[in-house]
Amino acid sequence: MKKFFNFAAVAAMLLTVGCAKELSYTDGDTDVVFNIEVPALADATRDIADGTTATQLYYAIYTEGRVLIPGLLPAAPIVLQNKETKLTFRLVKGQTYNFVFWAEPENDTYYDFNTTDATVTVNYASALANDEKRDAFYKMVPNFKVGTSVPEDVILKRPFAQVNLGANVDDVAAAQTAGIDIQKSKVTFTDVPNKLNMWDGTTEGSVDVEFGFETIPAKVGEKLEVKSTEYHYVAMNYILADENPDVTDVVFTLKDVNDVEINSTKVPAANYKRNYRTNILGYLFTSSSEWKIVIDENPDGEFNITEDTNGGFTNSEEVVFP
Repeated sequence: MKKFFNFAAVAAMLLTVGCAKELSYTDGDTDVVFNIEVPALADATRDIADGTTATQLYYAIYTEGRVLIPGLLPAAPIVLQNKETKLTFRLVKGQTYNFVFWAEPENDTYYDFNTTDATVTVNYASALANDEKRDAFYKMVPNFKVGTSVPEDVILKRPFAQVNLGANVDDVAAAQTAGIDIQKSKVTFTDVPNKLNMWDGTTEGSVDVEFGFETIPAKVGEKLEVKSTEYHYVAMNYILADENPDVTDVVFTLKDVNDVEINSTKVPAANYKRNYRTNILGYLFTSSSEWKIVIDENPDGEFNITEDTNGGFTNSEEVVFP
């Protein structure tokens, strides 16, 4: 289903159209204003999961009985500026409406926002690992009664779990010393949902997902920090998640700069949850081989060389000790 209707079908209902940050509709005599915002990160220096790739905002408005009002669909996606915008709707006094907001990357083919039933279906086909452009956000504002309810800032949240793989800093150094420079990662997940019901936040579906080989985030210079400890990013992927915790088997495979697979590791029953980070941390590149060097003062045997009566020396047979 198309994400927005033809402009001509909506133009008759527009009172004014200002800049991309403000829209007004003539569906009554009361202005309703929503400030839409993707939450900012505390660490403004981060590029991964900073929310800036979700620049296209879509929305849908429904009656109290959850029936879509086609005339109030946007003619085109609203462009978010610095992760926020303001929307103004003119709606009927005393009427109750339901609002759904969805923000995604520009020209995205990853998500299908179905405005009729307020669902989002995730397309995992040909997905690549470490793709920040898969980031997206949503919010449902239910039962808004015009003239009685007071609009609040609408803070959009991720419907995903962000699953990170982080290698110890000395693990990366050890791999490089051993002649291995990790270049790409691939990550698979088992039994994860692929459809979001925006009315109640529940998820549906059960699919196995493979995020194909792509350059690791560490190659672009960003580090993963967990509890004040810094790790090198090995992988970062978004999977649709429910509000309740769930588990998935995670398998990650690594390639070096020569495009040769180095190893594949399984992390069974990894926890994940909506709008949470799951961090899989440790020595992901190397395995410690401990060698203990011991001098054994007890010999395994001996050769006895004896002097004969003529002043010469004769080798004995090898004597092996029990």
